[in-house]
Amino acid sequence: MLIGALLLGAPFAGGREAGGVSWLEGRPSHESRFSVLLPEIVGFPAPVRAAFAAGIALGTGNWAWTERVRNADGETLARWDPSQPPGRRIVLLEVDGQRPTAGEVEAFLKRARSELAEGVKERPVLSRRMQRVVRAMRFSELRREAGRIDYRLEFAEPDLRGLGWVDRAFVRVLTGVEGSVVVDTQLPGFVAVDLSLAGPVRLLPGVKIERLDVRIDSVPVPEARTWLPRNLLVEIRGGAWLFGRIARSLEMAFSDFTNVGLAPLPLEEVLAGAGAGGQGGE
Repeated sequence: MLIGALLLGAPFAGGREAGGVSWLEGRPSHESRFSVLLPEIVGFPAPVRAAFAAGIALGTGNWAWTERVRNADGETLARWDPSQPPGRRIVLLEVDGQRPTAGEVEAFLKRARSELAEGVKERPVLSRRMQRVVRAMRFSELRREAGRIDYRLEFAEPDLRGLGWVDRAFVRVLTGVEGSVVVDTQLPGFVAVDLSLAGPVRLLPGVKIERLDVRIDSVPVPEARTWLPRNLLVEIRGGAWLFGRIARSLEMAFSDFTNVGLAPLPLEEVLAGAGAGGQGGE
């Protein structure tokens, strides 16, 4: 999920403001928490930097959307709208196709706030573990066609020094994936992402992740000056001697994008913060 969120960019990666305040409670901000990525992506190819920057420029306070989530617990349908007053920015519409009960609404909002608060701990700087993941990313161009570039994403051996065992496991799993990332050079953004674990990753004695797949496809939204996600699928398989087989999946579908009135930051301004270097050609 975190690789997917990282590549999706600002609008759908937790809704934190740069200062560590959730837009659920505070005032929406133009600046995305992913602004902290800028010093780390200087070495990326220019089109990849532009795709990251387009999401950062979009900001967390510009767009409302509807989000359908399906996992082992069932299916939820919710509307996220930063233009609404605090406390009304997430509305749970359905649970398993039915109108939610008061208890389901309370549990959903509690879980959403908990997940958002987890990321606030890492602001306004990038966490050490995510920093190691980003620094290990390597993009190599495969092909160009009709204004799009298909890159292969692989990871160099990550630097695990100074990390606790939980963070080490996190970094080892994320840097164990490989696959393709398609970016658009005319309307900067990530068009599609298809990543899979290259091989089993042993986390602890008797605990390993055997499979991790992340797939994302997006839709062009010229008004947003970037691509916005349409579908995201994450599947994970593994095993632990104490708990048996591990099998989890997450499906997310985004729709009904609505501009709620805040203009994006100038893309050129954000790109300037990402530097002019690169791993390869433009």
